Amino acid sequence: MARKLEFCVSSWVFDVLWPARNVQGWRDLRLGLQGLAMREARSKPDLNVGFILCPEFPLMSLTGFVEALRHAADIGDKSRKILCSWTIMSPGRQSVTSSCGISIPADSGLMPPDKFDCVAIIGPLLRNIDAIPPEIHPYLRQVQTHERLLAGLCTGSFVLADAGLMDQRNACLHPYHADDYRSRHPGLRFTLDRDFVEDDGIVTVPGGLSVISFATHLISKFCGQERATKAVFQMTMSDREVESSVKRIVALGRQHITNHRLRRAITLMERDLQAPGTIADIADTLGMSERQLERLFREELQTTPKVFWIDMRLRYGRWYLFNTEKAVTEIAYLTGFSDCAHFIYQFRKRFGATPGKLRKAVQQI
Repeated sequence: MARKLEFCVSSWVFDVLWPARNVQGWRDLRLGLQGLAMREARSKPDLNVGFILCPEFPLMSLTGFVEALRHAADIGDKSRKILCSWTIMSPGRQSVTSSCGISIPADSGLMPPDKFDCVAIIGPLLRNIDAIPPEIHPYLRQVQTHERLLAGLCTGSFVLADAGLMDQRNACLHPYHADDYRSRHPGLRFTLDRDFVEDDGIVTVPGGLSVISFATHLISKFCGQERATKAVFQMTMSDREVESSVKRIVALGRQHITNHRLRRAITLMERDLQAPGTIADIADTLGMSERQLERLFREELQTTPKVFWIDMRLRYGRWYLFNTEKAVTEIAYLTGFSDCAHFIYQFRKRFGATPGKLRKAVQQI
């Protein structure tokens, strides 16, 4: 097997095989991979998404979502619809032209909602909000009646509101569209500081990279965290040793967290990985006491801020270990440990082996 393993396999080695350190561990790994292969024969994927495209829709909202599904759907990069499936729909099966002028052919007309786990409508440029096909609004109400997850991407939130589906729900908008939404639907609630909001079976997503965040959340929910991690890994990783916020998300396995104060606390921790301050500093920045911050972590993540921060730094160190050639001493420094011995001690306590032994074990697979 090549040295650079597929991410989901690597995760299995880290979290299942290595702690076992025996024949049963290897058997579990083999059976897990065989199980993925056997699922090719199933007639129904774990996640089936239907897309409705409005005239002049943003192409990135479609391609970002579909690429995440594509990578999660199969082993490797074979693009088979095994674990995930997707269908492009439009009334009359007409092609739909995106905002950049590229036309996308539809796979079908508007299919029965019970064919899907999620139906996502990608909204138009607002100049076309009143020109969407008349069949769409009643179809969206039908989806909601069938209790299928309904998502509005980009200005899809406007289409959902026009269909009367957002009267008692909170919408997640891009700040650029806040005034337009307020003007068109006065009195409806909205927020501007989330990747997405799910409210009583309807999800609204501002667009852009937030679409990928929602897609990976959906994949994790229906297919498991390994599939979601694999999708992000395939879409963002390169062979170059370059730092980026997206790579840090992959390394840290960041979860979608709805509480804004908790998200802010974790962002501050990520920013200071190399030179971590104190929990008191973070609490003070957030205008909270240490006790309030600890209560928030315990309620939302069932751990303390200190334990969470150390674990975050260790997971980032593990990512460095398997994705770069950096020495263990340098990794210890980059993850904010005062000395290499302390890093090795904490790493072995967390992952069951020293950094050097774990790196060597994976290289020999």
